[in-house]
Amino acid sequence: MCQTAHLRSSAISSHNRQNLNQPTHKQAATTASSDAHRTHSSHRAIIMGARTPATTSLAVAAVLAVLAFASLQLFADTLRESKVGTIGAGFVSSLIYIMTLTAINNIECSVFGSNYQAGIFPECVLALFVAMACAATIHGVSVTTCFLFSCGHTFFLNRLSTQLYSSRKQ
Repeated sequence: MCQTAHLRSSAISSHNRQNLNQPTHKQAATTASSDAHRTHSSHRAIIMGARTPATTSLAVAAVLAVLAFASLQLFADTLRESKVGTIGAGFVSSLIYIMTLTAINNIECSVFGSNYQAGIFPECVLALFVAMACAATIHGVSVTTCFLFSCGHTFFLNRLSTQLYSSRKQ
């Protein structure tokens, strides 16, 4: 009798070992949900700002700002000829504003530490002055549209920053 009880318990434990290796339906659903959450989180980290070194971001922003200014100067005559061209030059100049602001803030983060935040004065004002000076080389209307587009970019950049950094503090 002791031997049959032992055989029965070994058969049961063997059966349990096989079941331990296979997840239940609830465990499989939880694992799939967890995998999907991990994948979504990794995509969100990529989209919502995986941290890059300030020097890399500084270099990229500076190069893009110079390329945008060079393209404005290259197509200056074409942009001056039409109303849409002058508005487009203002938009490209507002992109110069964003890139200049990024470069200035990355310089400050390198010097003062990674928790340094850009303020309205002098960072935004200086970047706006640089962008409007670039727009002034094309047309007077480009300066006005650059200012308006830059205000819009600043609003959305502030909103994005608030969403990104307020979720990290919690």
